[in-house]
Amino acid sequence: MTAINCEPLCAPRKPTVALNLSLLSPGLGHVYCGVIARGLLILAMSLLALAAFIVGLVLPFPGNTALAWIAGFSVIALGVYGCIDSRKLALGTRRDYRLKDYNRPLVYGLLAIISGLSVPVVAIVLKTWVVEAFIVVGDSSYPTYDDHTRVLANKRAYDQAEPQPGDSVVFTSPTDHHRTWIKRVIAIAGDEVEIINDEVYVNGEKLPRNVIGQDSMKPGVLCRESVGGASYQVLVSAEPAGEAMQKITVPVNHVYVLGDNRTDSQDSRHFGPISIFSIKGKVTTQYWPLW
Repeated sequence: MTAINCEPLCAPRKPTVALNLSLLSPGLGHVYCGVIARGLLILAMSLLALAAFIVGLVLPFPGNTALAWIAGFSVIALGVYGCIDSRKLALGTRRDYRLKDYNRPLVYGLLAIISGLSVPVVAIVLKTWVVEAFIVVGDSSYPTYDDHTRVLANKRAYDQAEPQPGDSVVFTSPTDHHRTWIKRVIAIAGDEVEIINDEVYVNGEKLPRNVIGQDSMKPGVLCRESVGGASYQVLVSAEPAGEAMQKITVPVNHVYVLGDNRTDSQDSRHFGPISIFSIKGKVTTQYWPLW
C-alpha cells in the first residue's frame, strides 16, 4: 500500500494561531479553522455593534444610552467569544485537516485589512457628518470641563433644530478662525441680555443662581445656575466688579454665549453674539476623564 502525503494540502490548526488571529480581527480565527461562514458572521456583527455603540454614545434620542451599553457589551462579548471558540475549534480539528481554498495568508491579510480599515472609515464618516472629538483648552469652561478634557460634539444636533439656552456648543472662534471654542448658550435670537454685578438677566429676568461655596481649586465662588431647563455649575468672582454690561438684543441667526468660568472667559461679553452658522456641534459627552 502506498502512503499518501498530505503536504501541502493538509496542516493541523494551531490554537495559538487561531487565538492571535481572533485578537487581530473578530472571526478571523474561525476562517483559519475552516468555519468561514461563522467567522464572517462574527466579523459583520462586531462591526455593526461598533457602529451602534458610537451612534448610541453621541446621538441624543430616546434609549441612546441603553443602545450604547448593549452595543458596547456586544462588541466585547463577540471578541471574547471569537477568541474562545476559535481556539476550541483549533483544538478539535484533526491533524490531517485539509486546507481550504481560503486558508491562505493572503486571505487572512485581506480580511484583517478590511476589518482594520473599517475603523478609520467609520471614524472619518462620523467625524465628517455625525460626531467629532474636541479637547478643551484653558479654564473658560471650568468647573464643567477642566483644561484638556476630551468631549464629543454631535454635529447633527442642529440639522432640524436651533441651539437652545443651556446647550454647550463648540464653534469657530470669531477672533481666530483657526481655533475652536466651547461655551454655553445663554440666550437666542430676539432675547435681551444684560449683566449687572456678574448676574445675568435674560428678557429682564435674572437667571436663577444658588451659591454652593468657595471653590477649592480656583479663586472664586461656585454656584449652580439654570437657564432654559438646564442646570450647571459656574465659577463667579467672590467680589463682583459692580459694573453693568449694556443691554443688547441678540440678532437673528445668532446666540449669546458665556463660559461657565465667568472670571476667566473670552465670550459674548467681549465679542458679542456669535452666528449659529459658526457652530460645529453640541457637546453631548465627556469621554476623558471618565468622571
